[in-house]
Order: sequence, then structure tokens, then C-alpha cells
Amino acid sequence: MHIRAWQPRGPFLATLCGTLIALPSTVLGQSVDQLADARMQRMPHAQRVNQEQPIHHTQRASQTLEITQLCKLSVTDEKIVATAEQRKRAGEIAVPPLTDEANGFAWPDTELGVIKTDRGYTFFGSDGGYHARRYWEGENEGNDKYGSVTRTLGTLGDPLGSEAPIDVTIKPNPDPAVNPFYSSYDYLGGGPVFRVPKGMPGAGNLLMVYHAC
Repeated sequence: MHIRAWQPRGPFLATLCGTLIALPSTVLGQSVDQLADARMQRMPHAQRVNQEQPIHHTQRASQTLEITQLCKLSVTDEKIVATAEQRKRAGEIAVPPLTDEANGFAWPDTELGVIKTDRGYTFFGSDGGYHARRYWEGENEGNDKYGSVTRTLGTLGDPLGSEAPIDVTIKPNPDPAVNPFYSSYDYLGGGPVFRVPKGMPGAGNLLMVYHAC
């Protein structure tokens, strides 16, 4: 497989960026509509404060959020964590196999999302190459668009790791009304993720913001 030079298809924070999909820990591409509806149903009605009535100190204190620091950040010297050769090797074992011979494994084409696990770290980012539709191992893969949601298992110093990257494409919602513009997109790919906290609808699922244009 030949890897040629490639350029990102545009800044991540472009128009139409911000579509949400739900990512359960083992399944990618689940709709977020049910999560959003359930969250809205549980949300209490907004309480408006009369501007003519003073707000007491105790009221202000009760509205203050407690923030717990989970880690300590440090700035280090620049370090290469994925060389061209490492990306080439990862593309050769990606699942499903790549179909874009011109661009190869064009990863990462978005900012990376990352969650910590017992084994290390799980990374999410777009392979910006073209993903042609085809039938592979009993499943319909690809969407005839550029971009993906690629999952890798590794460390902060080696986000590609040694296991095969799982290169998943974003498919249309079963309800066309949810995203009527899907067919007009040339690119669908994402990386940044947010884990739904305990006590909220869909707790443990991952929400991803993906780029669509």
C-alpha cells in the first residue's frame, strides 16, 4: 500500500460542525435523540429570579458548583507520537481494510478524542481518506464519503498502539428526518468525545461531535 502526502480537508470548527451522535462503549453510530428527549423530560422548569428582589449570599453559595481537579497538567517539549511509518503500518492492518489508495490512512484528520481505560487510553479520530461502499465479511461497510470515526488503543506516547485501528464510517440515521442533508455531505468524521456521567440518561455512553461538510 502506498501512502502519499495529504492535507486536511479544512479546519475542524467549520460550518455544520457540531452534529452529535451517541457512541456506546461497544457500538458506534447510535442516535442521540432518545438521550436528548429523556434529558429534557427530567430537566426542571427554569426558575427565573425577579431582578427587583435581592439575591442573598446563601442563594449564591447554593448555586456554586464544586470542581474537583482530577489531574495535573504539565507542558513538555515537542514530541512526535505517531510517525509516518507508524501510520503506514496502522493503515495496513486497519479494520475494515482501507479503500483509498491515493490517500492511504489519512489519520488523524480531526482533533483526537481520548478516554482513559484500565488498559491505557482509547483514542478517537478521523481517517480523512475516502471510504467506498462495499460488502465485507457479511456487512455493508463504507459510505462513499471522506472521513470516519477511527478507534485506536494505545498510550499518550503511542496513540496508535499495536492493535488494528477500527475504522468506522458514519451511516445515515434510520429516520431521514433527523438529518435530511446526509446525502449532500462529502465528508463525515470526528474525534472529540464526552462520556455521559452517572445518574444521567445514557450514563456511560460516549457523545461525539463530528465534522460534516
